[in-house]
Amino acid sequence: MEAVYIAIQEVVPYLSKVFQIERTRQTIYNWTTMGVERGLGRVVKLRTIKQAGRLMTTREWVREFIDEVSV
Repeated sequence: MEAVYIAIQEVVPYLSKVFQIERTRQTIYNWTTMGVERGLGRVVKLRTIKQAGRLMTTREWVREFIDEVSV
């Protein structure tokens, strides 16, 4: 099954709907570039690809990221 990519701005409503988490597009972008520190210097970043000049991710990668930083 092929991955369905979504643009970073589409992550904001997805987080709200599925996880009841309110974050801005800038926060999502920061997750992709700087990540979130999870102790002992370990940084977790939201996985992305660049497609047609836009940062894209998948719903699966968003779920994995949320699971990882929620621990």
